[in-house]
Amino acid sequence: MPLILEGIFMNPQIALYTYLGVLFLAFIISAKFRSKVQVAYLKTTTFFLLLTVLVEIVGYVFSSKGMKIYNHLLFNNFFCIEFCFYLWIISRIVSNTRLKKLILIINVLFTISFIINNIWGQGKGLGFPSISYAVGSILIIFGGLVYFYELFQKVNDIPLFQQPAFWVCSAIIFYYTATFPVFGLVNFLGAYPRIIRNNIAIFIDVLNIFLYSLLSIAFVCQSIIRKSSQSLSLAVS
Repeated sequence: MPLILEGIFMNPQIALYTYLGVLFLAFIISAKFRSKVQVAYLKTTTFFLLLTVLVEIVGYVFSSKGMKIYNHLLFNNFFCIEFCFYLWIISRIVSNTRLKKLILIINVLFTISFIINNIWGQGKGLGFPSISYAVGSILIIFGGLVYFYELFQKVNDIPLFQQPAFWVCSAIIFYYTATFPVFGLVNFLGAYPRIIRNNIAIFIDVLNIFLYSLLSIAFVCQSIIRKSSQSLSLAVS
């Protein structure tokens, strides 16, 4: 898989720039359609995407200037925010009231444990809190699967592809299922040959492209399908 991806993108820089372009486009789309979406968590997602863009830009500057410690602190802290945000979204998506409260409680406890591990545990120095990342990934995957279980247990008049929650949960389940084994071993990547590290970087960038592409669809799915239905109705009449 990585070798195929390297053949497509030629080098990690092209993969990175493609990902950054898709991320920025996702933010633009979210800002444009923010007033039209009917779910509150998507309106908040626009600000999260803006934060993500800023973090990636600052991280790129730190990396280009060789400021590893600042880059390390930036992304370790952002990972904590990212997990907290996606778990909050899942708590807004699931229907079961008890599960909503349980996910919020778990979110608070997980955030506290992530901060502790980041400051005094694996995150010290230039380390990465891989245990926290693994636990967060499992929580998000489980929460997303709960949504799909609820989805197929009830009758819904709204088409599946017109539901933003479907695209959001599909995106984060796929992303964290794929990155879970990679970031779980990230503390050992320094010993890997450069070509393997490059292929892993390309793989992560491709996953990010997929993630933010689906999040973009979550913003536009209702508007596009609604317009298509209106055009079809006019054509028939």
